Amino acid sequence: MGRQTTSAYVTPVKSDGVLQTASGTEFGRGSFTLVAGTTYYFPVRGADSPVMSIHAQWDAAIVLTTLTVEDCNMDESEVSNYADAAGDWFKKSTTTMFVNVEGAGVSNTSGVVDATGGALGGAFWNISSNGARRTRVAVVVGATGGELRLGHWGKE
Repeated sequence: MGRQTTSAYVTPVKSDGVLQTASGTEFGRGSFTLVAGTTYYFPVRGADSPVMSIHAQWDAAIVLTTLTVEDCNMDESEVSNYADAAGDWFKKSTTTMFVNVEGAGVSNTSGVVDATGGALGGAFWNISSNGARRTRVAVVVGATGGELRLGHWGKE
């Protein structure tokens, strides 16, 4: 059994670069209240974790347009965790991960998850052959905000 190389809960960065503060109450630790019409980035790293998993859980209120796992090899001093210019971050290949989803109105299309809201839900990405220096989950909140928490685990 490999040793853990990453922490449990992830603190998101809003698309304007503002680090968020845990404010949710639905799930306890690691829960954040996300605002409608906003994009958040959850940096989960990746360099020391060739095998990793990502677990997202959300409340019944939130509408999620997309949750996308993305990779980057550039240094954080050159490409931020919230950068969105073409070529900065790349959508992870579905051939290196398997995604489970739960909840009414939740779907997975080629590794990109969305949720229409109205039911508790979640997604679990199992990722193998992870060669990226950094990995993040880009979360685009739709018309209704709500609570979300995201945890990850990595093994070497």
